Amino acid sequence: AQWVREAPVPTAQSVKGVAAPTPGHLIVVTDDNPFDDAGALHESTDGGQTWTTRDEPNSPDSGFNGVTFFDATHGWLYG
Repeated sequence: AQWVREAPVPTAQSVKGVAAPTPGHLIVVTDDNPFDDAGALHESTDGGQTWTTRDEPNSPDSGFNGVTFFDATHGWLYG
């Protein structure tokens, strides 16, 4: 098997975590950027064809380090 680069990539920030809670449902979390000291959370429900930047429930003091899901609706976003 070979890795293939997919586009569009939802961000130019450093990707720190990727999770797929269900087939086609993707979550990408990023490190902070030079404009603010917070990471970002991006979600795709169509296998990565389109992305939506989601609000985080709490404003972090730094970027995110990863994301993991236990099932289709329960997971952890950590930083």
